[in-house]
Amino acid sequence: MRLPVRAGTGLLTGIITSRASRRGAGQLGSTCMTLGTDGAGGYGYSDGAGYGSLDEYYVNGLFIKSIFCADPSGAFVKFGDLGETDFFGAVAIKLSFEGFGDMVYGWSFADLRYEATSPELYDYFVANNGSVRCLSLSGTQAPFDGGMFKNGGFENGISNWKLYPTNGSWSATPDATTAQNIPNTTGTHFYQDFSLEAGATYELSADQISGDGVVTYCVNTADSGVAIADGPHRFIGKSSPESLGVTMSIAGSTPAVVDNLRLTKVDMCVGFDLCLSIGKSDTTEMYGYAPNAPTPYGSMDPSDFMGIEIYNFNFNGTNGTCAVSMGDVGDDKLGTYDMFSTTISEYANNPVVFTWDVDQTRYKVVDLDLATYIKANLGRNIGLTAAPLANNTVTFEGKVVTYNGETVTYTEV
Repeated sequence: MRLPVRAGTGLLTGIITSRASRRGAGQLGSTCMTLGTDGAGGYGYSDGAGYGSLDEYYVNGLFIKSIFCADPSGAFVKFGDLGETDFFGAVAIKLSFEGFGDMVYGWSFADLRYEATSPELYDYFVANNGSVRCLSLSGTQAPFDGGMFKNGGFENGISNWKLYPTNGSWSATPDATTAQNIPNTTGTHFYQDFSLEAGATYELSADQISGDGVVTYCVNTADSGVAIADGPHRFIGKSSPESLGVTMSIAGSTPAVVDNLRLTKVDMCVGFDLCLSIGKSDTTEMYGYAPNAPTPYGSMDPSDFMGIEIYNFNFNGTNGTCAVSMGDVGDDKLGTYDMFSTTISEYANNPVVFTWDVDQTRYKVVDLDLATYIKANLGRNIGLTAAPLANNTVTFEGKVVTYNGETVTYTEV
């Protein structure tokens, strides 16, 4: 197979290691090749076939076995004493040739070598037969990171994947670099099984390379109805074994081809001071954290703010009242502060300002959008960062307004 470089992965700089002889020492950013031929259509350098030569035979300590073109459609690079070693796991390498430019070679699992198709490079090798031309290894491409999936980039066909039904219509493309559904059979799944952390947030992502049908994510052994063409999809993990992958949901007229299927765990608390695990009351439409409720629900880490224990942090899913009670019995104030500002992970209307309610001795805000957001994330962990606001501030049209007795200034919250 020939593996094309995928967009967005980036190239990492390689280093050519020079040797005065095959076992010598030294370093050089490039090597020079005296091009030869085997008289049968092969041009360049081949240690095994005995034609051509290099000034430097090692790159990063790895022996260069051959760099040659066998015909107008085939260009090859081999590493290792037997010529069957990949370049430190890279699925592609980029060589830069003097007077020609760059050529990207993809790793062949079948032939254990790097391959490219370029009649132009073949013509360059033929035209320079007997001459010396310098080149450098200017980049490598690591295997696609499928996250928790095995072989999420399909660099080795569809190994480690399961089909439903077992004779389902998903298969590897001929070059074994993508997965395809030629007959567009609806209801067929392409998946792997996982036991995930219950309540944690996970994300599926993939690329639909071609096809006019609709390919959706298979989440927890069911069609999610979310098209992979619409972008990544987040869901809550389950501890029981579940199937995760893709589904041929709506048939098209051309084969569906997908690639770069990735499963990752999302930590929504990274970068925030507090981590709220959203629970729900067993009797009311209250969501959030209430360790002192008749039946406690939710959790928070840490469970204090400004040195005062959080008594509860509740969101009413019906009327939008969001309230924070502090202290041992839930009536403490944060020193002299009448307000504090809160930023909540992935909430669209940040920041949220909570104001001290003298009558109810708690901080609150009425924000139905926020309560709905919290309700929609039941069972998940979300991050929060809070900061007190000076008492001479009020909120006005999304801004914090400060009054010092003479002038009024405002800043974005």
